[in-house]
Amino acid sequence: MFKNRNSTITAERNWNRGTIVTIVLAVFILFSTLLSAITFVVVYNTRSVLRGQLETATRQLAAARGQTVRYDFPLQQTFPFSTSIRLNETLDVPIDMIVPVRQQIIVPVEVPLVGNVELPVTLNFDVPVSTTVSVVLDREIPIETSVDLDTVVPLELQLDQPPLGDVLRELEEALRDLLGQL
Repeated sequence: MFKNRNSTITAERNWNRGTIVTIVLAVFILFSTLLSAITFVVVYNTRSVLRGQLETATRQLAAARGQTVRYDFPLQQTFPFSTSIRLNETLDVPIDMIVPVRQQIIVPVEVPLVGNVELPVTLNFDVPVSTTVSVVLDREIPIETSVDLDTVVPLELQLDQPPLGDVLRELEEALRDLLGQL
């Protein structure tokens, strides 16, 4: 009898254990299914939000590519400038003029029997000068100065033109590809 009683208890225990394990596994399966459903809903909602954001970003990027950015870039700077210029030239200078000679000179003359006599001679004539004089210039001229620059440079960037336009177009295409994959 003792043996029979142990067999009954063991079968009963096995059935209780099996039932408990089955119930626990069923609870875990239900919990896992519920967790999977919640995860699916969250991923689907995230996908919907991400899709909306990607559509907005793609539209805004396409609109931005059609824009032109204007900016006035102020420049206020002093640039030092130091150089030397080498001149090695020959210049032909034409001279065409009349030189008036108006002067009185004393000419010593030796007169026989009298000796040396000084005679005043008045010069009153014009000398025509017509010639070309070659002037050789061989010099190095140093130049040192500074240039003050105070201006505004207008910049205009068209966002649809290369290279920035190419980058924006590639980004827009990548966003459209990503949107197509969602």
